[in-house]
Amino acid sequence: GLVAITPASGSCGPLGALAIGAAAGVLCFLASSRLKRKLGYDDALDVFGVHGVGGIVGALLTGVFAAEQFDDAIACFKRALELRPDLPEAHFNLGVVYKGAGRLDQALARYQHALTLQPDFAAALCNASVVLKAFGKLRESIDYLRRAIAARPDLADAHYNLGAVMLELGDADQAADCFRAAASAQPDHGEALFHLGLALQQLGLL
Repeated sequence: GLVAITPASGSCGPLGALAIGAAAGVLCFLASSRLKRKLGYDDALDVFGVHGVGGIVGALLTGVFAAEQFDDAIACFKRALELRPDLPEAHFNLGVVYKGAGRLDQALARYQHALTLQPDFAAALCNASVVLKAFGKLRESIDYLRRAIAARPDLADAHYNLGAVMLELGDADQAADCFRAAASAQPDHGEALFHLGLALQQLGLL
């Protein structure tokens, strides 16, 4: 049960957890007894039967129960937008849910709608840039990030994401400056510090 629920621990409710645990218990038992005898593989500690099968069951069922939660959240935000279509935060949060569900086109549309209502919405600019980067639109992503930094110079994630784009474009010098700015805005930003090290390594400074 623990092996199976681990992939779903951040996105599954109590009923989903019970269902995953029950399915994993049955399937792991069958894998550790009947499947092992039938295939004749050597697994004295039932590592594959418990951890292998349990992990596979958990990973597959995570998508099932997470999808239900995404649908519930989407319905709530859509209802909020019916009541207040001029609320940029609702469009932004709906975009966050769409992004979590892997619906990037719809996420970008919501972020852009939020920006139509509030052009200096730094978090929406930053999140939209991440989606644009995923689509390979690096120059547009840079424009959004520079707007986010202009609106919120202390937003560490905007500096970090700009550094990540610069690093992908091969500009390690600019990337290092961005990662330094991210670490300055948020000293415990581990990813910024890690990527700063990578950028400095590329520049031959380490």
